Amino acid sequence: MRLWLARRGTASERAPHGCQPPEMARILTDCAFDAATIANNHMYDFGPEALLDTRALLEKKGIAVTGAGKNLDEARKPAVVERNGIKVGFLGYCSVIPPGGEAGPDKVGIAPLRVRTYYDGCTALSGTTPIRTRSTLCCLTARTQSEACSPKQSSKRTA
Repeated sequence: MRLWLARRGTASERAPHGCQPPEMARILTDCAFDAATIANNHMYDFGPEALLDTRALLEKKGIAVTGAGKNLDEARKPAVVERNGIKVGFLGYCSVIPPGGEAGPDKVGIAPLRVRTYYDGCTALSGTTPIRTRSTLCCLTARTQSEACSPKQSSKRTA
């Protein structure tokens, strides 16, 4: 979700548009959103205050949040929603975080993701408690491409 619901914060030069007033959160609850990831490359555009205010407001509205928070543990914490006895866990990560926007042990920020392509031969990295202990199903969202990237010609033909 690229939406800041805050009155605090200062726009950086990366901010494509302004913060929305907190009252805009009603749109999300009216549309029956149960969970949201705020892990994206613009979530830190208005600084840590706007990020924390947005997260707190969504949680206050009953929307489970993942992907950014007051520290790395909170940013990585899954958003779990239960309906009819089925728990769905949502995880949100971003690999195109602006400098200084990544969450740390004692630092507000976005859940970072190191992306390697299939030919790098990487193995699974630890860092997140297995979600299978908390949910029946899992949905992972990852912001992995910069907006400045152009699709390959073959991708344009496919689309």
